[in-house]
Amino acid sequence: MPLTHLTAELLALRRLGVGAVRFGWSLAAVTLVRDELVRDMQAVWDEINQQEVDPDEGLVPWEQQLVDPLIADGSSVLVVGSSNGRVLLPLIARGCHVVGVDPSPSALATARHALSQRGMSAELVEGFVEATELMGEFDTVFFAGLGCYAYIPESATRIRALRNVATHLRPGGQVILSYEHMPRPRPWMLRIARATSWMSRSDWRPEPGDYLHLRRVGGSSHFTFQHAFRPDEIEGEAAAAGMQVVLQQEYETARVFSLAPTPS
Repeated sequence: MPLTHLTAELLALRRLGVGAVRFGWSLAAVTLVRDELVRDMQAVWDEINQQEVDPDEGLVPWEQQLVDPLIADGSSVLVVGSSNGRVLLPLIARGCHVVGVDPSPSALATARHALSQRGMSAELVEGFVEATELMGEFDTVFFAGLGCYAYIPESATRIRALRNVATHLRPGGQVILSYEHMPRPRPWMLRIARATSWMSRSDWRPEPGDYLHLRRVGGSSHFTFQHAFRPDEIEGEAAAAGMQVVLQQEYETARVFSLAPTPS
């Protein structure tokens, strides 16, 4: 972007008051290298999960409506974003063999305690799914919660995550994911953010639909990320990972997808 255009748009921020301050934090976020952003996000999830609801609260209503017809009793399930165990417990109660993946050590510790108290067991793995070596095969890979998939920065990384889990699907297996309905950032915000990222020599660039903001959790502040999807983006990322959309379900606050490997 020509420097004169960037300067004009930065000056326009002065007229936006509090919104400009929030966007200023977003600009600070894009100066981080990707590993720094990921560490900040891990810290956010760790603190959030320490304040998470009781594991016994289980699935929220829309998750229950989704899981009942799509995940068979006794099947093998990989839960991405397994959190403190609230998704794991009802699946195990249905006889499912469950593996949970989560980047938050405190969430996994809470989940282990909840499982132990109930005489249940599940394999729990610490890490981000796109960078975690998985073992075994699954009937379903479930990106849990509202928009877990949307918290993975960069389309190429989300595609890599889908490819990673797809190699562990059994024949006839599926990947279930969702995204939250939310407005996309304005194009001029993206232009400024990309220019700032380039000038700071960061190793990644924000993409259309990306939100970056500072979040206070407990007594500290960290940057975090969320992507605002269009429906065709899920189809495009699935196709790039060798998968296809086989089911879409619309809810008031979210859209849910079931993906399956594209037939050879």
